[in-house]
Amino acid sequence: MLVDISYTIPIEELPTRAKELISKDIDAKLVAEISPQLTEICNLLDEAPTNSEKVLQKLNKVYGDLAFVNLRLRNIISMVTGHQEVLLQKRGDSIHSHQPPEPQVKEEGSNEEG
Repeated sequence: MLVDISYTIPIEELPTRAKELISKDIDAKLVAEISPQLTEICNLLDEAPTNSEKVLQKLNKVYGDLAFVNLRLRNIISMVTGHQEVLLQKRGDSIHSHQPPEPQVKEEGSNEEG
């Protein structure tokens, strides 16, 4: 069973942490485990008679691994989205702090005929 754990890191460390999650968790699961499992499933399907129970068992294992990868990618997407929002907010605050205030124009009546 998987559970979500929340923790806080400095915003500057987020790209490095996201990279670690990809290289250590996703790459390890996707490349190191799923590809050989799919090859093994294909080999089992070539056998006569095909052991459907074993094939289904292995397919469910691959499905679980892919579900893990999906969950991890959703977490990374959320992290990077938050990082981007913070950077855009900082950039916006920086731009607004360096610009003089816009002049206010008062309208003194209307030229419309009624």
